[in-house]
Amino acid sequence: MPAHADLTGADLHESKGVASASANTVYVANGSGSGSWTKVTSSAIDTTTIFTANKESYFIYIDAVGTAKSRLIPMTKTCTVTKVTGVIDGAVTSADETITVKDEGGNSLGTIAFTTALATTKGYQNSLTPVSFNTFTAGDWLEIATAGNSGGTDGIMFRIDVTVTA
Repeated sequence: MPAHADLTGADLHESKGVASASANTVYVANGSGSGSWTKVTSSAIDTTTIFTANKESYFIYIDAVGTAKSRLIPMTKTCTVTKVTGVIDGAVTSADETITVKDEGGNSLGTIAFTTALATTKGYQNSLTPVSFNTFTAGDWLEIATAGNSGGTDGIMFRIDVTVTA
């Protein structure tokens, strides 16, 4: 008879106690050479390695935000845009600047404001958490457009956070 560690195919067997285990339970070791069949709760799962498993970010820089312009960002994966954050290189001083984020059909995901009251220093950040028109198929594109109201020459770096869905 082969050693237990060498069993294969039809000689393999189910884990101890499986015949009396409830449906949708797993055997959880207690660290002392024993354990029990139990349902796994979310608090029992080590999620430290899975929180960012399907998260990605795209980056785009728009220079001279005070000049009306737009940039297209190719969405390389099927995803949901969860947040768009901008950080400005300098201050907005002459007029408020509005950034519009759109899908390729021209539908607005929302706007991000850089106001003269708040965007007074380099490094000011503001963001948008879209709730509609924020799903994309690989090959689609996202548009970020400046209104050009501020007349400023400073740029804004944008980070587009996504959850990959396929």
